[in-house]
Amino acid sequence: MNFAPSPKNDFAEFIEAYFERCRQRIPEIEVNAGKWTFEDLIPGLSDFDTRFLVHDDTTAAGWCRMSTEVGRVHLELAMERKEWARNLEHLPGVNLKLNEFFDPHQYFTEFSQWSFYHGRKALLDKARWYATSHKWTATDEGYHWKKIAIYYGPYNRAIDPPINLGSYQNKYPLHSRLMHYMAPPVHSAVCLMQKKTSPGKLEAFRKARDLFPQRKKMDLILELIGRHYEAPDLLAEPDLTNLDHRLADCLTGVVNVLLSVFPLPNCPGSPTIQQLKNAVHDLSGADPLARLFENIKFARLMKGRLWF
Repeated sequence: MNFAPSPKNDFAEFIEAYFERCRQRIPEIEVNAGKWTFEDLIPGLSDFDTRFLVHDDTTAAGWCRMSTEVGRVHLELAMERKEWARNLEHLPGVNLKLNEFFDPHQYFTEFSQWSFYHGRKALLDKARWYATSHKWTATDEGYHWKKIAIYYGPYNRAIDPPINLGSYQNKYPLHSRLMHYMAPPVHSAVCLMQKKTSPGKLEAFRKARDLFPQRKKMDLILELIGRHYEAPDLLAEPDLTNLDHRLADCLTGVVNVLLSVFPLPNCPGSPTIQQLKNAVHDLSGADPLARLFENIKFARLMKGRLWF
């Protein structure tokens, strides 16, 4: 199996270019952010989950204009920079007014999973402080348990198709399994153990080595990511199916440690998928913003596309 070598990491250039081009068209944009951390952006395989914070005076008409102009920027960059096709896999996701983002009554756990890149320094400092200083609540606990329940069980090969990957497509089976399937629940498990939401996927794998008994599996995951998934022995059958089983067993072990520390009512050790889903169903309470974000995620799942 031939592998294209890892390309140059130009995510910093991309993030700045996208922000500046959008802000020229939409001056209401104040800050850009992205989900996870910069080191989690794997060149050639990751896309970038842009989030914008906009001025409080943005009107309904302004939001509509923003949607149109950001779409134009997205199309222009896709045409101008063919190598950014994967970076541009989808348009910006969650966009908020500044007063919405900073309103503690509207805080959503995912905010603490964002990295903030460009904007006025005072605003960037304030946003970073706000995201990292949030005190742990039952809503955060429910969010992370629900995230684990979404991914718990064997890897589903039907929901994360390869898109705009070019010569790196033969590496995507491992990237999808490790960064899209394993990383989110392991990250949430680490957050539960530490009672704090932090943004990094790779950092979560590193912390998980000491928090859970699956150290060798976490080391393997980090090694595979570090060599840009150049592992032909794992990409052919039956080894790929065996990997699926090993990863599912790893998640079961992680959940069992969590249950020993934070027991859930009516949830046994090594629960079935349905037992875990039933146990965490009511943990996030009635927070309306959480329900909104969950509905958006559900809609994406139904379309066979996961945005992480």
